Amino acid sequence: MRIHSIASLSLGLLLLALLPACKTTTTKTSATSFRSGGQPAQIESVEIETTYFYGKPDVTAIVKGRLTSNAAQLAEVEQYRPDPATIEVRIPEVTPVGAVASNRIALPPFQTRVVLETTGLIPGQNYRVLINGYVSIFEMPEEKVIQPKPAIQATLAPPEPVIEMNDARSLYPQ
Repeated sequence: MRIHSIASLSLGLLLLALLPACKTTTTKTSATSFRSGGQPAQIESVEIETTYFYGKPDVTAIVKGRLTSNAAQLAEVEQYRPDPATIEVRIPEVTPVGAVASNRIALPPFQTRVVLETTGLIPGQNYRVLINGYVSIFEMPEEKVIQPKPAIQATLAPPEPVIEMNDARSLYPQ
């Protein structure tokens, strides 16, 4: 029993000594961590709009909200998929160094359009869009089949009759 305890203790100390040599990576996935820094912009509404480009659907989130100060501005939008049914969009705001915010001015509103990355999404399935904690659901639309337009056939009209004039004096009798 004593040999077993010494062996366990020795193995534990060995692993403890090797632990700093192991590299581990931790990524923060909350809505408050941004590659570009800053903090999440305040979202008031999200509208999902679908348009078509050569028959392929483009899904766009129209995001409205307010900045947290009149000196803040929107930073680079980030987008990723935490799971197959969710698209997460992060819209950060940053305040430039040295900017002075006034508390007498109302918080400025903003509106931005974010084209959602829909590659690989299945038409007819519902997907969740999470934008700075605001959740919206949309159904991935089907592609539209574009029918080729019939070719236009041009026909040439017969030429207009040509009047030959040999001498301008023949038009005006003398």
